[in-house]
Amino acid sequence: MAEGRTDDQGRGQLIAPAFSGIDGDYVGLIGCQGRDFPIRVSMSDAESGGLAATLTTEAEVNGSKLASPWNRDVVDMQMSSRRYGAVGLLDLSETRGGPRGVGVSALFADSADGAILSADRCEHGFIVPARGVDIVDRAIAELRAIGDQPAITTEDQARPCPANLERWIEAGLALPLDDWGRGDSDGLWRDELVRAVFGKSLVELTADERQAARLSLTASCGVRGDRKRGSVIRLLMAITDFREFRAAQYAAVERPIAQYWLAAMKPVVDNPSGIDPLAFAQARTAPRRFRIAELLARSGESAAAFDMAAFDADLDAAMAVAAASQAEDLFFAEMTAAAKDFRQLSAYLERALSDAGIDDERATGVFNDSAKEAAKSFAAGANTLSEASFMGEWIAAYRSGVACAGAQTAACRAVEKTFDDRLSDLAADFAAAASERVATASAHADDLPGLADLVRETAALEDAYRGLFGYPALSRAQNAWTRQRREVQRRLGERIVAALDAAVTAPEISEIAGLYFGEGDLGEPGSRRVAALIDKKLSATTPFIRTGADDYLNAIYNEDFAALRRLDRQAMSGLAPAYSFMAGQIEAMAQLTDALAGRELNVLMPAARELREPSAIKAVAIKYLLNFEDSYAKCLGDDAITFRFTERVDTVTTDRYGVELSRIEGVTTNEFYKVKKDLAPLFRATFARSADEGIGRALDRIFNDDGVVRLTDGVRTMMKEVDCASPEIARFEQGLNAYHAERTKYWSAPD
Repeated sequence: MAEGRTDDQGRGQLIAPAFSGIDGDYVGLIGCQGRDFPIRVSMSDAESGGLAATLTTEAEVNGSKLASPWNRDVVDMQMSSRRYGAVGLLDLSETRGGPRGVGVSALFADSADGAILSADRCEHGFIVPARGVDIVDRAIAELRAIGDQPAITTEDQARPCPANLERWIEAGLALPLDDWGRGDSDGLWRDELVRAVFGKSLVELTADERQAARLSLTASCGVRGDRKRGSVIRLLMAITDFREFRAAQYAAVERPIAQYWLAAMKPVVDNPSGIDPLAFAQARTAPRRFRIAELLARSGESAAAFDMAAFDADLDAAMAVAAASQAEDLFFAEMTAAAKDFRQLSAYLERALSDAGIDDERATGVFNDSAKEAAKSFAAGANTLSEASFMGEWIAAYRSGVACAGAQTAACRAVEKTFDDRLSDLAADFAAAASERVATASAHADDLPGLADLVRETAALEDAYRGLFGYPALSRAQNAWTRQRREVQRRLGERIVAALDAAVTAPEISEIAGLYFGEGDLGEPGSRRVAALIDKKLSATTPFIRTGADDYLNAIYNEDFAALRRLDRQAMSGLAPAYSFMAGQIEAMAQLTDALAGRELNVLMPAARELREPSAIKAVAIKYLLNFEDSYAKCLGDDAITFRFTERVDTVTTDRYGVELSRIEGVTTNEFYKVKKDLAPLFRATFARSADEGIGRALDRIFNDDGVVRLTDGVRTMMKEVDCASPEIARFEQGLNAYHAERTKYWSAPD
C-alpha cells in the first residue's frame, strides 16, 4: 500500500493519492465462476504514446487443468489498451481478439496499490505490483488451505470445548432460533461478537484458524441430546465456508484499493474541468463493475460512508461540467483558428455572447486581440456587393448595440472606421455601376413595360444597397435615379390612368401601383392624379380610414400579400441592416461546429429567414389579440379561450459553465388574456418562442420601431372605430390569419 495511508478498518485519515503512472509488472488473482487463476500483467509506454500490455494466466490454483478463465492458454497475450487516467480506469482487450476475445478492466487507486479487476463472468480479481508477489502467494495458500478437511481424532474429541467457542455458542443460543436453528442468525457474525470470540475480525481469520475452530466445534463442543446447541454449532461451522472465505481473501486486497479510489475521486469530481467527459461516464459505472458497494459493505464504517445514489449524482454533475469545459475549449480552439477571418471571428463572438456556457471575457479577449487586423484584411480584399453589405450591416448592428456588445470599445471603433473608410471608396464604384444600370433601363422606358422594368431595376438596387445610402456617392445616385423614374411616370401618366381604369379589384389596383411606382412616388406632386384615382377606386375595398395605418390594415383586409410585403419593407427599413447582420451570423455559425451545446443550428434557420425579411404582421396581430377583450368584449362568445402568461424572475447564481449553484425564487405574476375561440390558433402561433433567446429579444425590437408603432397604433384606432361584429372586421381577421400563415410558412420553408 502507498505510504502514509490508513488501513481498511478506517483507522487514521485517508490521504487521497493522485492517479499516477501505471506502467510496470503486476501479479494477482482473478476469480471466475468459483475458480481462481494466478494472473500477470506487464505494461509499458508504447512508441505511439499509448500503453503496451501483455497478459498471462496460470492454471487454476486448486488443481484443475483449466489454464485460464477463458478456457484456453493465455501466455504473454498482446492486449490493446484504453486508459482513462484521470479516474484511474484501464480497459485491456485482446489485440485482434474480436468480440469473443479476452477482456479485462482494472481500477487503480495508484500504481503503488495495484488494481481491482473486472472481467466477464468473473466475480473477483486484483493485481499488485510484482514486488508484492507474497500477497498473491499468501492468498493462494489460504485458498488451498481452506479446502483441506482435517480428520477428527479421539484426542480432539476428548478435549473440552474452548472457552471462546463456548461463549460463541452461548451467544447463538440467546438468539431467537428454534431447535433446528431456524430464525435470524445474522447476529452470530456481528463484528463485535467475532472480535470478542477470536480477538480479530472475521476477515482477518486465517484458513488455519478457521479450520481449528471448526474442528473444535465439531469434535468437542456438542452435547448429546441438546438439539438447539447442535443446530447453533452447525450454523457456526460456516466459518470455513469456501465462498465467504474466498471473497474475504480477495476483499482484503480489493477493499483498500476501493477506499483509496473513492478518496482519490473526490478532488477529481470537485475539479472536473479539462477532463474527458467519457472518463466520468466510465467512472460512474465503476462501483457496479468493480463491486465497490459489496466490498465496502464488509467494512461497517466504510459502508455507511458510501452512497451509490449520491456518487452517481456527483459524477453526473462532474460529467456535465467536464463536457461544457471540453466543448468550450473546442469552441475557443475553433475561434482562435478562425481569428484572421473577420466574418467568422465576429460570428464566434456573437455566439459566445449569446451563450451562458461560453466565457464572455475570454471570447471578447480573442476578438479584441484579432479584430483590428482581421477587419483590415477583410476590408482590403472586399470588392463585392456581398462583402460591402456585410460591412454596412456590421456597422449598423454595432451602432444599434447588436454587434460587438461587451467587446472593447477601441477595437470595435477601429473596425467601424476600417469598414467605413472602405465603404466610402466602394460606394463610388457601386454608384457608377448602379447609375449605368438605371440609365440603360431609362433609355428603354418609353412605354408601361419599360417603366415596370425601370421600377423593378431601381427597387432591386435599393434593396441591394440597403444600408449603404448614407455614403454620398450612392445617395446622389439614388436621388438621380429617383428623379429619372418619376420623370418617366409623369410622361406616361395617361397610360397609367388607362390601366387603372380597367382594373376592378383591389389586388389588381395594388398590382398596377406596385408595377409602375416605387417607394414614395405616389406622394409626389407629379403623381397626384394617379394617387387620387387609386384612392377613389379602392374606396369600396378600403373600409379603414384615418387610422394612421390605412395602407397596411386595408391590405390585410384585401389579402393583398404583394402590397403587404412592400409595406413590410418600408416599415422595417430602420431595423433591416442590423437584422440582416444577425441573420448573417446565424448562417455563418450554421457552417461551423456548434461546439458548446452540441445542437443543430438548423433550428435557428427560420429565425434567420425572418431576420432577413422581417414583417410587422406579428406586431399587428399581437396588438389586435391583446386588446380584443377590452375593445371587443361583446364578441368574445361563451366559448372564449383564456390564455395565461406566468412570469417569475429568479436570482440564479451559476458557475462559468452555466451549472446552477444557487437560486432565489422571485415573485410569480400572472396575466390573463381572453380571445374568441376562432382566434386561439393565431394567438398560440404569434406567441411561439424563438429557438434562441437572443434572437427572440432582437425580434422584440420590432414593437418599439417607429415604422411598426405607426401600424400598431393604427390597430388600436381601428378597434375603437369599427364594430367587432361588422363584416369588415370578419374579413380583416381572415386576412390577418392568412398573411401570418403565409409569412410563417415562408420563414419555415427549407432552403
